[in-house]
Amino acid sequence: MPKQNKTLFLAAVMVFFLAACLPLCADEPAPAFLQPKSPSVVFKEKTVGKITSAPVNGTLALKANYTMVAYLSIGNEAVLLKPDRLSIGGNRGIHAVAKGKKGRNYSFIKTNTAFLSTKGGQFVYTAMRKMQWTVVVGTKEHGFYDDIRDLAISPDGMHIAYAGHAQDKWWIIKDHKKQAGYEDILNLSFSADNKNLVYAAKIDGQWVAVHNNLQGKTYDSISHFTYNLKADRLAYGAGKGGQYFLVVDNKEIPLSAYVINIIFSPNGKRWFCLHNEGIMVDGQPLRQDHTSLGYDSDFFSPDSRHYAFCFTSFNPDSGIFMDGFARPVNMGTPRFSPDSTMITCERLDGKTGYYCLAVDEWQTNKAFSSLPSYPLAASQGKYYACQIKKPDGKVYISTNYPKWQTDEGYREILHSQTDSSGEYFAYAAETGRGTAVYINGRRCTAADYLDIRNLTFSPDSRHLAFFGKTQRLKWHLVVDNHVSPKGYDSPMSPGSVIFDEPNRLRAMVIKRDKFVRLEARCR
Repeated sequence: MPKQNKTLFLAAVMVFFLAACLPLCADEPAPAFLQPKSPSVVFKEKTVGKITSAPVNGTLALKANYTMVAYLSIGNEAVLLKPDRLSIGGNRGIHAVAKGKKGRNYSFIKTNTAFLSTKGGQFVYTAMRKMQWTVVVGTKEHGFYDDIRDLAISPDGMHIAYAGHAQDKWWIIKDHKKQAGYEDILNLSFSADNKNLVYAAKIDGQWVAVHNNLQGKTYDSISHFTYNLKADRLAYGAGKGGQYFLVVDNKEIPLSAYVINIIFSPNGKRWFCLHNEGIMVDGQPLRQDHTSLGYDSDFFSPDSRHYAFCFTSFNPDSGIFMDGFARPVNMGTPRFSPDSTMITCERLDGKTGYYCLAVDEWQTNKAFSSLPSYPLAASQGKYYACQIKKPDGKVYISTNYPKWQTDEGYREILHSQTDSSGEYFAYAAETGRGTAVYINGRRCTAADYLDIRNLTFSPDSRHLAFFGKTQRLKWHLVVDNHVSPKGYDSPMSPGSVIFDEPNRLRAMVIKRDKFVRLEARCR
């Protein structure tokens, strides 16, 4: 090819390449909740149940995709006899309500055994009739026993297992089929993938772990069955002849005392064991005089790379222990930020406020940053936002992230949420005129509300939804500042807004005597 033609050919290829890449280099449009005129939102509603009588407190069950609701109800006055049973006076008894239909009346129902089964979308509970216990699925009774306990339902709601007592034995019943019988049965548990069932069974006075019908070694005691999220690992505590063990993947690890708690990391590869005289992580014992105070801590960071807990010791020092390194400081339970880059702890030195520090700086001598309140948001291991109250009586956002900075003061900050990328910080604040939603310090609601609940970002960080209570005392679902045309009496507890797709969400509300499922689709 002549040199001139070759040059022209290469130039043409370059022009074509640049033209193809320009659209990719263009700025991505702002999220819908920041656009003055966001795309339209289509709202739909569907009645999924009817309220026929008042629910018993704590017995409301809601299906994950909001397609069904069920609850227990008392025909007349109830008297609490035991923590897990209700005795009903009169002849109306206690009954279940599912899909707006009443079930049979029973003398007793164990209220802590009420579940929703995904299989057929039926209500499952344990009830007594004619002095015998039965498991009720929908309206059908399955077997009668002298007693029933440890009713367990797999996370997907497709499998049921429980222990039933009859003929002087405790029997395992799985999916309504009687299996083996033992002297005693305790601690039935399904794995997160719904495929595995484990329980402790007593044989000739000794306890064994029965995992998918396979028996393990015998012990004097067994407790704390724990699966990892992938369900490919099982751990539990055991004791025999005055010795104690942590059993992980069928391998015994000697301990100096009985197990109190077992936690697997989010990726399932690491484990944390708290026993009565110390702590062990991944098979390595920590100082025996360390005792965890952080029972409400997550222990492992979301990325599974780090662990942290409070400790106190027989020595004067106490503080936070992270990744094998102790810092003797007077702080409360440590918590990791969602991106695993920052750790935050409450001050316990007589002063109000919190401390925070980047995880990568834990083993350095760098001082903690002091915060006036618990962080409302944290991002990238170096940014945080919290609230402070100034002499003018207003609450202000204090942050070291320029994108979140604002000089506006509020009467109160009610709720806050950050998106998955850590770029957007949303909060509901009361201004005096009403309550509004702000994102990165910028007001993003056209109207003022009496109250705001359930701030929720979509998984792709392009949409924001919440419930807002209007002056007419009705709750509306608001998506990207589009308000549902109809109002409702209240969001249902837990009332969460769930994005099951980046552009579609669902929520459950109560409207007069009905349970209503809302759906909103962003176009």
